[in-house]
Amino acid sequence: MFAIALSLLLQAAQGPVFTAQTQMVTVTVSATDERTGTVVSDLKPDDLAVLEDGKRQDISHFEREAVPSSVVILLDTSLSMRQLKPAVREAAGNLIRSLRPDDEVHVATFDTRYHILTDFTKNHEAAAKSLEGMGDGSNTALNAAIYQATRLLEKRYEGELERRRVLILLSDAEDTHNTYSYESVEEALRRSAVVCYVVHIQ
Repeated sequence: MFAIALSLLLQAAQGPVFTAQTQMVTVTVSATDERTGTVVSDLKPDDLAVLEDGKRQDISHFEREAVPSSVVILLDTSLSMRQLKPAVREAAGNLIRSLRPDDEVHVATFDTRYHILTDFTKNHEAAAKSLEGMGDGSNTALNAAIYQATRLLEKRYEGELERRRVLILLSDAEDTHNTYSYESVEEALRRSAVVCYVVHIQ
């Protein structure tokens, strides 16, 4: 069985003379074997089911390719996460070491502020070592941190299509320092090409 994460970016196109309701849907799929944790690289269209409002959608084009990624790993170090910090550090280290050589990674923690441990780099061992600098925080400005990470990725190699932009968030997903609304964060993700994966820690 595959663990599949999907992100949909919908864009409506309308011409100046002819009115049309056209949707371009980009689906980014990552799959791992649940038993071994290894990446599944031989997916076929028949292996996937894309649903919209519970209805299965046809896959008109399927392409399998390896393109470089810019990855932000965002770690919650607020008070509620203090006891879980060793597990978060280990999980983040494993994520960093699983990246491909051409992938770059930016590692940051957050509480009420956004703290950069490592800016974008392909030196994955150095990025993993930077996790030793994880501190302890207080309240959780979750929405603000997601917004800032999304904007960083959106500007990274802006206009370059042959690159994935990925945000991986490890958090207990509770915003206790509301400086950004959920709606503003949702809109930022929707208009960007950032794929966001949330690992809920509890």
